[in-house]
Amino acid sequence: MSLEVQHLSKSFGNKQVLRDVSFKLGDNQVVGLIGPSGCGKTTIVKIILGLRGADGGEMTVDGKRIDFEKVRKKVGYVAQQDSFYSFLTVKENLDYFASLYDTTSPVKPELFGLEAVALAGSLSGGQKKRLSILCALSHRPKFLFLDEPTVGLDPVSKKQILQLIGKLKKVSSVIFITHHLKEVEEICDKIVVLGRGDVLFEGGPKVLMKKTKASNLEVAFVELVTGI
Repeated sequence: MSLEVQHLSKSFGNKQVLRDVSFKLGDNQVVGLIGPSGCGKTTIVKIILGLRGADGGEMTVDGKRIDFEKVRKKVGYVAQQDSFYSFLTVKENLDYFASLYDTTSPVKPELFGLEAVALAGSLSGGQKKRLSILCALSHRPKFLFLDEPTVGLDPVSKKQILQLIGKLKKVSSVIFITHHLKEVEEICDKIVVLGRGDVLFEGGPKVLMKKTKASNLEVAFVELVTGI
């Protein structure tokens, strides 16, 4: 299943944050949505989630136009902060979030290193992030948005989360929002680079590196965004 954003625009007062943004999220991909602070990444995600209106543009799923409000059932979202109830067990959290969509959770927490009966508030930082991701998967979304999923984690936990993301693309298209470009280079099949309210580049990380003749994605990104 593919999701395509076409000619998206959004202004806040006299400031135009998004001008004419278009990009596509394909099947079984990890897509890195990257750009400098204030470039509109969060605004795009909130519009796709139906949490904020757009001034212009549309969205299609498998080529069929869909209202932003109706796409919510197809989308999961993991914010930077914990996205579960600390006073419930792991399984109780999964069941609760699935029930919001009148379904049952397909997730088996033991397969992801979590004990079903463990109290969510007692988990380690890495385990809490895994639980947040699994809660977002509890209604079987076709698209999963992850906002800075490795922030504040130790190196081992970061590695575990990145490995989990790599596995998730078998069941959901994953949109990975981050400033850690080494992580993007490691796990993303495709990147969408935002800047000045527009899409500056859409394609594979290695394609951008070749285009800019850069040794790594961070150097390529800086050159693209700043023109230096």
